[in-house]
Amino acid sequence: MSMPAQLVSTKILSPELVEQLKQSGISIACHNFIQTIIHIPNQATVCRCHQYIVLTSKNAVRAWLAITEKYSIPLADHLIFCTDKATRQEAVKHQLSVIGTAPNAENLAVVIARTAQVKAVTFICSNQRRDELPMLLKAGGIIVHEINGYHTELTPLKINDPYDSVLFFSPSGVDSFLSLNKIAPICFCIGATTAAHASERGFSEIQIAESATPESMINKVIHYYKKDTIHA
Repeated sequence: MSMPAQLVSTKILSPELVEQLKQSGISIACHNFIQTIIHIPNQATVCRCHQYIVLTSKNAVRAWLAITEKYSIPLADHLIFCTDKATRQEAVKHQLSVIGTAPNAENLAVVIARTAQVKAVTFICSNQRRDELPMLLKAGGIIVHEINGYHTELTPLKINDPYDSVLFFSPSGVDSFLSLNKIAPICFCIGATTAAHASERGFSEIQIAESATPESMINKVIHYYKKDTIHA
Protein backbone atom coordinates (compact mmCIF):
# COMPACT_ATOMS: atom_id res chain seq x y z
CA MET A 1 0.00 0.00 0.00
CA SER A 2 1.40 3.43 -0.91
CA MET A 3 -0.51 5.30 1.81
CA PRO A 4 -1.13 4.28 5.46
CA ALA A 5 -4.51 2.65 6.04
CA GLN A 6 -7.07 5.04 7.52
CA LEU A 7 -9.46 3.36 9.96
CA VAL A 8 -12.37 4.37 12.17
CA SER A 9 -13.12 2.57 15.43
CA THR A 10 -16.68 2.80 16.75
CA LYS A 11 -15.28 2.33 20.26
CA ILE A 12 -12.51 4.14 22.10
CA LEU A 13 -9.44 1.91 22.10
CA SER A 14 -6.73 1.81 24.73
CA PRO A 15 -3.59 3.91 24.04
CA GLU A 16 -1.62 0.64 23.84
CA LEU A 17 -3.78 -0.70 21.00
CA VAL A 18 -3.67 2.62 19.15
CA GLU A 19 0.12 2.60 19.44
CA GLN A 20 0.23 -0.99 18.21
CA LEU A 21 -1.64 0.07 15.08
CA LYS A 22 0.59 3.12 14.63
CA GLN A 23 3.69 0.94 14.79
CA SER A 24 2.17 -1.14 11.97
CA GLY A 25 1.63 1.95 9.83
CA ILE A 26 -2.12 2.17 10.44
CA SER A 27 -3.88 5.40 11.37
CA ILE A 28 -7.12 5.19 13.38
CA ALA A 29 -9.74 7.64 14.63
CA CYS A 30 -11.72 6.46 17.67
CA HIS A 31 -15.15 7.53 18.92
CA ASN A 32 -17.75 5.83 21.12
CA PHE A 33 -20.66 5.50 18.70
CA ILE A 34 -22.92 4.10 21.43
CA GLN A 35 -23.46 4.84 25.11
CA THR A 36 -24.72 2.27 27.60
CA ILE A 37 -26.83 3.22 30.62
CA ILE A 38 -27.70 0.66 33.30
CA HIS A 39 -31.48 0.55 33.80
CA ILE A 40 -32.83 -1.19 36.91
CA PRO A 41 -36.44 -2.36 36.36
CA ASN A 42 -39.19 -2.31 38.97
CA GLN A 43 -39.36 -4.98 41.65
CA ALA A 44 -42.46 -6.65 40.19
CA THR A 45 -40.54 -7.40 36.99
CA VAL A 46 -37.50 -8.66 38.88
CA CYS A 47 -39.61 -10.95 41.10
CA ARG A 48 -40.43 -13.00 38.00
CA CYS A 49 -36.75 -13.97 37.54
CA HIS A 50 -36.12 -17.63 36.83
CA GLN A 51 -33.25 -19.68 38.25
CA TYR A 52 -31.38 -19.61 34.93
CA ILE A 53 -30.05 -16.22 33.80
CA VAL A 54 -28.82 -15.46 30.26
CA LEU A 55 -26.14 -12.78 29.75
CA THR A 56 -24.69 -11.92 26.34
CA SER A 57 -22.45 -8.92 27.14
CA LYS A 58 -20.37 -7.35 29.88
CA ASN A 59 -23.07 -4.71 30.22
CA ALA A 60 -25.63 -7.44 30.86
CA VAL A 61 -23.42 -8.79 33.66
CA ARG A 62 -23.19 -5.32 35.19
CA ALA A 63 -26.94 -4.84 34.88
CA TRP A 64 -27.61 -8.18 36.58
CA LEU A 65 -25.24 -7.27 39.41
CA ALA A 66 -26.99 -3.91 39.85
CA ILE A 67 -30.39 -5.64 39.96
CA THR A 68 -29.28 -8.23 42.52
CA GLU A 69 -27.71 -5.54 44.69
CA LYS A 70 -30.76 -3.27 44.68
CA TYR A 71 -33.23 -6.04 45.48
CA SER A 72 -30.91 -8.13 47.71
CA ILE A 73 -31.10 -11.18 45.44
CA PRO A 74 -28.55 -13.88 46.44
CA LEU A 75 -26.24 -14.52 43.50
CA ALA A 76 -25.96 -18.18 44.53
CA ASP A 77 -29.67 -18.69 43.81
CA HIS A 78 -29.12 -18.28 40.06
CA LEU A 79 -27.16 -20.16 37.42
CA ILE A 80 -25.68 -18.33 34.45
CA PHE A 81 -25.53 -19.03 30.74
CA CYS A 82 -23.37 -16.46 28.97
CA THR A 83 -21.38 -15.74 25.86
CA ASP A 84 -17.69 -16.55 26.07
CA LYS A 85 -14.54 -14.46 26.46
CA ALA A 86 -15.20 -10.96 27.85
CA THR A 87 -18.71 -11.71 29.15
CA ARG A 88 -17.64 -14.90 30.87
CA GLN A 89 -14.57 -13.20 32.34
CA GLU A 90 -16.75 -10.45 33.77
CA ALA A 91 -19.19 -12.99 35.22
CA VAL A 92 -16.45 -15.10 36.79
CA LYS A 93 -14.75 -12.01 38.21
CA HIS A 94 -17.91 -11.30 40.16
CA GLN A 95 -18.28 -14.93 41.26
CA LEU A 96 -21.39 -15.70 39.24
CA SER A 97 -22.14 -19.41 38.79
CA VAL A 98 -21.51 -19.93 35.06
CA ILE A 99 -22.77 -23.33 33.85
CA GLY A 100 -22.73 -22.86 30.07
CA THR A 101 -21.02 -20.68 27.48
CA ALA A 102 -20.86 -20.26 23.70
CA PRO A 103 -19.09 -17.90 21.27
CA ASN A 104 -22.27 -15.99 20.36
CA ALA A 105 -25.96 -15.62 21.20
CA GLU A 106 -27.21 -18.11 18.61
CA ASN A 107 -24.84 -20.85 19.73
CA LEU A 108 -25.67 -20.06 23.34
CA ALA A 109 -29.34 -20.70 22.59
CA VAL A 110 -28.35 -24.17 21.35
CA VAL A 111 -26.38 -24.86 24.54
CA ILE A 112 -29.35 -23.81 26.68
CA ALA A 113 -31.84 -25.83 24.65
CA ARG A 114 -29.69 -28.95 25.06
CA THR A 115 -29.65 -28.57 28.85
CA ALA A 116 -32.55 -30.84 29.76
CA GLN A 117 -33.43 -29.29 33.12
CA VAL A 118 -33.91 -25.79 31.68
CA LYS A 119 -37.58 -25.01 31.10
CA ALA A 120 -37.43 -21.23 31.54
CA VAL A 121 -34.77 -18.50 31.57
CA THR A 122 -34.49 -14.80 32.34
CA PHE A 123 -32.66 -12.89 29.61
CA ILE A 124 -30.95 -9.70 30.77
CA CYS A 125 -30.80 -7.62 27.60
CA SER A 126 -30.82 -4.07 26.27
CA ASN A 127 -33.52 -2.07 24.56
CA GLN A 128 -31.60 -2.73 21.31
CA ARG A 129 -31.33 -6.51 21.66
CA ARG A 130 -31.46 -8.77 18.60
CA ASP A 131 -34.12 -11.45 18.13
CA GLU A 132 -32.10 -14.61 17.48
CA LEU A 133 -31.61 -15.92 21.03
CA PRO A 134 -35.17 -15.47 22.37
CA MET A 135 -36.69 -16.73 19.11
CA LEU A 136 -34.57 -19.90 19.12
CA LEU A 137 -35.31 -20.60 22.77
CA LYS A 138 -39.05 -20.07 22.37
CA ALA A 139 -39.04 -22.30 19.30
CA GLY A 140 -37.50 -25.00 21.51
CA GLY A 141 -40.29 -24.67 24.05
CA ILE A 142 -38.31 -22.68 26.63
CA ILE A 143 -40.03 -19.78 28.38
CA VAL A 144 -38.06 -16.54 28.04
CA HIS A 145 -38.57 -13.73 30.53
CA GLU A 146 -36.83 -10.60 29.28
CA ILE A 147 -35.54 -7.82 31.51
CA ASN A 148 -34.25 -4.67 29.85
CA GLY A 149 -31.35 -4.16 32.22
CA TYR A 150 -29.52 -1.54 30.20
CA HIS A 151 -30.28 0.96 27.49
CA THR A 152 -28.11 1.50 24.44
CA GLU A 153 -28.15 5.02 23.04
CA LEU A 154 -26.66 5.89 19.67
CA THR A 155 -24.03 8.65 19.75
CA PRO A 156 -23.04 8.99 16.08
CA LEU A 157 -20.34 11.25 14.68
CA LYS A 158 -19.89 12.42 11.09
CA ILE A 159 -16.44 11.34 9.83
CA ASN A 160 -15.23 13.95 7.37
CA ASP A 161 -11.81 12.48 6.60
CA PRO A 162 -11.46 9.55 4.16
CA TYR A 163 -11.45 6.07 5.72
CA ASP A 164 -10.60 2.64 4.36
CA SER A 165 -12.34 0.48 6.97
CA VAL A 166 -14.38 0.55 10.17
CA LEU A 167 -14.16 -1.46 13.39
CA PHE A 168 -17.50 -2.57 14.85
CA PHE A 169 -18.02 -3.96 18.36
CA SER A 170 -21.83 -4.36 18.34
CA PRO A 171 -24.81 -4.26 15.97
CA SER A 172 -25.83 -0.94 17.54
CA GLY A 173 -22.42 0.47 16.64
CA VAL A 174 -23.11 -0.44 13.00
CA ASP A 175 -26.43 1.41 13.07
CA SER A 176 -24.94 4.44 14.80
CA PHE A 177 -22.08 4.72 12.32
CA LEU A 178 -24.31 4.37 9.27
CA SER A 179 -26.76 7.00 10.55
CA LEU A 180 -24.24 9.68 9.51
CA ASN A 181 -21.60 7.90 7.42
CA LYS A 182 -21.25 5.82 4.29
CA ILE A 183 -20.36 2.15 4.03
CA ALA A 184 -16.61 1.49 3.98
CA PRO A 185 -14.98 -0.98 1.58
CA ILE A 186 -14.04 -3.22 4.53
CA CYS A 187 -15.23 -3.63 8.10
CA PHE A 188 -13.84 -5.59 11.02
CA CYS A 189 -16.32 -7.09 13.49
CA ILE A 190 -15.83 -8.44 16.99
CA GLY A 191 -18.08 -11.43 16.45
CA ALA A 192 -20.51 -13.27 14.18
CA THR A 193 -23.62 -11.45 15.43
CA THR A 194 -22.13 -8.04 14.68
CA ALA A 195 -20.85 -9.32 11.34
CA ALA A 196 -24.30 -10.60 10.38
CA HIS A 197 -25.80 -7.21 11.13
CA ALA A 198 -23.07 -5.43 9.16
CA SER A 199 -23.87 -7.69 6.22
CA GLU A 200 -27.58 -6.91 6.55
CA ARG A 201 -26.75 -3.19 6.46
CA GLY A 202 -24.79 -3.53 3.22
CA PHE A 203 -21.14 -4.21 4.05
CA SER A 204 -19.68 -6.71 1.60
CA GLU A 205 -16.14 -7.44 2.82
CA ILE A 206 -16.27 -8.35 6.49
CA GLN A 207 -13.41 -9.60 8.66
CA ILE A 208 -14.24 -11.24 11.99
CA ALA A 209 -11.91 -11.27 15.01
CA GLU A 210 -10.67 -14.66 16.17
CA SER A 211 -12.06 -13.97 19.64
CA ALA A 212 -14.42 -11.33 21.01
CA THR A 213 -11.83 -8.93 22.44
CA PRO A 214 -10.43 -5.58 21.26
CA GLU A 215 -6.95 -7.12 21.29
CA SER A 216 -8.05 -9.82 18.87
CA MET A 217 -9.70 -7.21 16.65
CA ILE A 218 -6.48 -5.23 16.42
CA ASN A 219 -4.48 -8.36 15.65
CA LYS A 220 -6.93 -9.12 12.84
CA VAL A 221 -6.57 -5.60 11.44
CA ILE A 222 -2.76 -5.70 11.52
CA HIS A 223 -2.64 -9.17 9.93
CA TYR A 224 -5.07 -8.09 7.19
CA TYR A 225 -3.13 -4.98 6.22
CA LYS A 226 0.24 -6.72 6.39
CA LYS A 227 -1.14 -9.36 4.02
CA ASP A 228 -2.59 -6.65 1.79
CA THR A 229 0.80 -4.92 1.67
CA ILE A 230 2.61 -8.15 0.76
CA HIS A 231 0.26 -8.81 -2.15
CA ALA A 232 -0.06 -5.24 -3.34
